[in-house]
Amino acid sequence: MKPDEKESRRVECQRDGEVVNLSKGEVISVEFFRHESVGENTEFAISNGSVLKHLRTETEYINPEKMKYPEWTGGDAEKGLWFFEAAETGKTTLSINKILRGIIESKCDIKFVVE
Repeated sequence: MKPDEKESRRVECQRDGEVVNLSKGEVISVEFFRHESVGENTEFAISNGSVLKHLRTETEYINPEKMKYPEWTGGDAEKGLWFFEAAETGKTTLSINKILRGIIESKCDIKFVVE
């Protein structure tokens, strides 16, 4: 993962229901973590995809050296960034679910107002 930090504004879900104002055309990134072999995953959903568009996902292994040897476990832990663009004026919500073994452990909503 080689994200260009200058091209996006980092947004975090610090509290559920937080409101973030964006300018049309602005690009944001949201960090996430997953470790699928132990059942940890993170997913997102956008309530209005015409206002906020998912551009791309970039990931990297936290311990890439563990991927070299099949007998080593835990090598698939990843950190990543989702990139989104404020494509149209309006309002939308980005819901982020942290999942453990198929069960939602926590959910956080970020409300966006694009002007």
